[in-house]
Amino acid sequence: MNPNQGQAEKPALEEFGENITELAKENKLDPVIGMDASIQRLLEILSRRTKNNPIIIGKAGTGKTTAINGLAQRIVSGQVPESLKNKQVISLELSKIVAGCKYRGEFEERLQKIIKEVDDKHGEILLFIDEVHMLLGLGKSGDSAMDAANILKPKLAKGMRLIAATTLDEYRIIEKDPALARRFQAVIIEPPSVDDTITILRGLKDRYEVHHGVRILDSSLVAAANLSDRYLPNNLPDKAIDLLDEACAALRLQHESKPEVINELDRKKVRIQIELESLKKETDSISVERREALQKQFEQVDGELSRLTEIWVKERGLIDEVKINKENLESMKQELQICERDNNFAKASELRYAKIPALELKLKENEKLLKKKNSDKNHMSLLHDSVSNVDISKVVSKMTGIPMENLIKSNEKDKLLFMEESLKHEVVGQDEAIQAISSAVRLQRAGLTSSDRPIASFFMTGPTGIGKSLLCKKLAGFLFNDERKLIRFDMSEYQRL
Repeated sequence: MNPNQGQAEKPALEEFGENITELAKENKLDPVIGMDASIQRLLEILSRRTKNNPIIIGKAGTGKTTAINGLAQRIVSGQVPESLKNKQVISLELSKIVAGCKYRGEFEERLQKIIKEVDDKHGEILLFIDEVHMLLGLGKSGDSAMDAANILKPKLAKGMRLIAATTLDEYRIIEKDPALARRFQAVIIEPPSVDDTITILRGLKDRYEVHHGVRILDSSLVAAANLSDRYLPNNLPDKAIDLLDEACAALRLQHESKPEVINELDRKKVRIQIELESLKKETDSISVERREALQKQFEQVDGELSRLTEIWVKERGLIDEVKINKENLESMKQELQICERDNNFAKASELRYAKIPALELKLKENEKLLKKKNSDKNHMSLLHDSVSNVDISKVVSKMTGIPMENLIKSNEKDKLLFMEESLKHEVVGQDEAIQAISSAVRLQRAGLTSSDRPIASFFMTGPTGIGKSLLCKKLAGFLFNDERKLIRFDMSEYQRL
């Protein structure tokens, strides 16, 4: 017997897609910052009479999906042309459509069902497909040339609006099918600059503070953008957001577990208890003397442990209270937006002029108390509530293996200015080569060369034993603080005998 028999069939768009507009209405999407030009370009293409299908092209992590979230938020807030008001943005998941297709024609049937539901809505649906290059060949079986791309082509030509996203490399796959490529209009998204990334992080700061229950200092946002741009792979702003998220998670973990000093005292107390238990039955003078000394030590450790535990419990309680207040404040702000959108002005005025100000005042008092405790030199603090640039540097150090003290140095400018002198102390008699290398490195660090290219390419020639390999090692040590950060290929080992 079929267990699903008698149940109402789920709409295909609901089963295989996700309504991003509904998520925007419920304030479940992060704020979108610095993407106004890209979203405006999307609106222009969607408002066209023909070929109104935008394809968002950009490197991984540059904000292609974020642009769609921003579009959904604008639709909800009514900041779109009249022709796009009350539209629904549905993100279609190709993996869900393919999953469970056992028989030939089942995939095509599912796709046709989705297309029919979109047609029945009479233009109210904007479909979004991420990784759109997967359409080519999807659902193809045997000798049939019919795949998802060929099924969608006629509908795209007749006015069904589809927003696609892919990377620049994968867009070349789509270009191999000119009939599909000509139906899309490209929206290029470039990675933001470091300054723009800092602005994006400032916009996301409140969401991450509420989620992790920590305070994020502005200096940590600047450090996250700068250090991720310099040391981490992938693209901004994604890698900077990931770095900030991990630093917040690390601090949150410290809050939720006992500090190391308390754990150490716990272990010491257990060791003394074990030793006291073993000496309990001993009667000789040395054992009795040792037992008395251990007893005194045990009382001291137990007293210190109780004192530190009390401090930790109070600090954690205050931090938890701040976290709860921030969560309540964020919840009230989201409720205020919903009330204003639904014209519930009585509830909105109560929230805006009574509940939110009272909670903000309480939150300021709690944060002031935390700052006072952290700045008091006479007060021992076991927890810190703020993510600083040091916390960001610790995470980068774990990811890259670069010593943390080298990451937090602020005198890189002076270091680069005196690069020649530093290398000449290590490599003697190669002043001209050192000068050329130093100039190339300074050009790259100053941002006068392309970030997509290597720092520089050097071709060192000369007789054996004059310092070519030594200069490479010292350069690696200067740039990366470790001479072992050098990949060396000795081509003499590859010669054919």
